[in-house]
Amino acid sequence: MKTPRITLAPHALPIAAAILLTVISLLSAGAKDNTQVSRNSNAAKAKDLYVEALQAREVDDLDACVNLLDYAYSLNPDDNDIKFEHGFVQAVVMAYVNPDAAKLGVTHMKEVVADNPANTEYALRLISIMSKLRSADTTADELMAILSHVYQAASDRSLVAGAYASLLRSSNNADSIRKSIAILDSLEYVEGPSQQLTSSKMQAYISLGDTVTAMNQIRKLYLANPDVSDNLMLMALTSQAFGMVDSADYWFDRGIELFPDMPDFYMRKAVSHEESTDTVGLIDVLCTAMASPDLDFDTKEQMMAYFAQETFADNTGMLLKPMEIMAREHPDRFSSFINYAMIAVAAGDTVTAQKQLANARALDPTEMAGYSMSANLYNTAGELDSAIAVVNAGIKSSDMPLVLRQYKSFLYVDNDQYAPALKVVDGLLSDLNRTFNLEKALAQRSDTIVADTVEAIEPDRQIIDTLAFMGELYLSKGDILLKLERPKEAIPAYEKAIQIRPDDWLVYNNYSYMLADRNMQLDRALELAEKSLEIVNNDDDLATHYTSIADTYAWVLFRRGELLKARQYIDETLEIDSAPSAEVLDHAGDIYHALGLFDEAAEFWKQALQLEPDNAAIRKKYEKYAKPDTDE
Repeated sequence: MKTPRITLAPHALPIAAAILLTVISLLSAGAKDNTQVSRNSNAAKAKDLYVEALQAREVDDLDACVNLLDYAYSLNPDDNDIKFEHGFVQAVVMAYVNPDAAKLGVTHMKEVVADNPANTEYALRLISIMSKLRSADTTADELMAILSHVYQAASDRSLVAGAYASLLRSSNNADSIRKSIAILDSLEYVEGPSQQLTSSKMQAYISLGDTVTAMNQIRKLYLANPDVSDNLMLMALTSQAFGMVDSADYWFDRGIELFPDMPDFYMRKAVSHEESTDTVGLIDVLCTAMASPDLDFDTKEQMMAYFAQETFADNTGMLLKPMEIMAREHPDRFSSFINYAMIAVAAGDTVTAQKQLANARALDPTEMAGYSMSANLYNTAGELDSAIAVVNAGIKSSDMPLVLRQYKSFLYVDNDQYAPALKVVDGLLSDLNRTFNLEKALAQRSDTIVADTVEAIEPDRQIIDTLAFMGELYLSKGDILLKLERPKEAIPAYEKAIQIRPDDWLVYNNYSYMLADRNMQLDRALELAEKSLEIVNNDDDLATHYTSIADTYAWVLFRRGELLKARQYIDETLEIDSAPSAEVLDHAGDIYHALGLFDEAAEFWKQALQLEPDNAAIRKKYEKYAKPDTDE
């Protein structure tokens, strides 16, 4: 059957078209609505990501910040805030990793600033980044153009003005510098004078060589607010910069008068005299500061420490007078007497030093420093009995009696009194072994070392410190027994020291030397010397001890008959050590003599005798072996 053909009347066509257009319109509207919804959703999500990124940056989580901004920008690249922050982070992070990405970041920032010139914050951040990333692509003219554009439209022109004027001033172009002054003048007219504005104008006038006007700018600021400390300081520093020392002193003194509790005026005045090499003036300033009741003790101590380290490092005795004043003004501070004593020692005034140390002990009898420093002074002066008496007093009163007992043994050793030194050390070890479980402590330390992490087994700090202390004592015992010519008794002391201090080069070195010097257990001596060398070679901080170890190693090799290798190490020792000891020179003489190099050996012994003319053993060798050869 044939399908009938349907035809529409002419008047029906507009109706059909209208219906069709309506359907299409409805379908199109639906599509547009869906797209808009999607865009709105992306924009909202991007904003949330942006906020999260800023929070991540606040806590220094830069990786998270970068990732969040990347995602936010991909969702909504038209958001100015997101675009700017994304560009900023790209510029900062990629500056050295990917210069092209960093450049693109700066471009995005420029686009945002160009579209929003009134946003002062973004403009200044852009200028800051461009200044830091200055390259052939970023010229001063470009920075100037951006700042000029922003300056005209900025919502807060005062913020931009400083940066703009600074850039103009740095151009070294007279017209640009004058323009910077004009900008600062207009800003000052609106906001009134301020230290920042005046300082900027002063620098501009200095750049033009107009120091008179520069100084007038500072005076104007001061006259507007004569009681502001910053204005007084600026007057003083400007006078100092222009070489007007007397004027600078006047303003520093004015500052001290009005603000006596501000140490900056004292410090700046002192530095001013230091720079003009006026040592007398500098000391006078420090004396005034130390006598001031308005400055606290800690501030004074910091001032004195600064000049002791920086200015008078090689002549701290110059500070004797201000230290005396500080001690007098602060008789309740222990360190005032200790510091005064140290300065007195540097000045060679041991009488004053001992008096101040006595004051320190009277003020606080529990502090060890008052005893140890005093004992050291007595010992240096050859007064061992007085030194021991002070240490004994400290053992009874101070809060560190064990350390002072150890120091007492050092005093005896320093005066070649080895028997009483050994008695002190044995007494210390006996007391410690009675109250301290050494084997248990060593086991605990071993467990800590093999643990996966330090936190796995937390060592007792007191146990670790006691172990270190006992290791030192056993080492001292071995050394003292060696001096007493009791090497067989020294061996167990050294072995115990190694057990307690397995990484101490000095234990291995001293033990090795003792064995070699007495031709005992030379295989063990070699093993110990090699261990000492290994420790020092693996630690740069121990490099200064290398010559001592190399000398010991050479001596062990000599005793073992390995003469060529011994010569190699003794030569290395002599090459590194510009002032070898008599002992090292004596070893060199023995090694060279064994190799048949008699003239060289004689020269080494001769040099050793110049250092120790009373050394009978060296003189005997020199006279027996060297002189006949050299006389022939």
